[in-house]
Amino acid sequence: MGDDNTMLPLGILLMGVSAMAGFMAFRPWPVSSTGGKPITPGAYVVEILQGKPPAASNPPDRDADINVIELGIMAVFIIWAFGKIAGLIAPLIPGDYQGGGSGEGEGEGEGEGEGEGEGAGEGAGEGAGEGGGEGILGDLGDLGEGLEGGLE
Repeated sequence: MGDDNTMLPLGILLMGVSAMAGFMAFRPWPVSSTGGKPITPGAYVVEILQGKPPAASNPPDRDADINVIELGIMAVFIIWAFGKIAGLIAPLIPGDYQGGGSGEGEGEGEGEGEGEGEGAGEGAGEGAGEGGGEGILGDLGDLGEGLEGGLE
């Protein structure tokens, strides 16, 4: 039981230091009355410990910075909202506009010099997915033909 009480003074000291750091951080940094420059952190701590904290200065005008940040956040929000709206509208559009397509003529001229193994670098294929070679995702041409055959 005696070992539990040995850490109490350290805990009280750390709580006091954190309270002082919070007081210093969450108010506008004071400026010296003589030169107009911000006072040093050491002088600030000494004045707080003496019980005479310096008067807080006026915060700088940051309206231009705030406007730029607000415009950036608004642009991200608008892009996100349009993406969500497009996701809601896409199932309502009839036809092949939803992606995928019929598979005919896809893959022509793709795969020039990419991939490894057979077919790499051949380029102009004639059917769906031919001539692509095996790249990062492998040969995806056979996948489209297999899906079409299963749907008929």
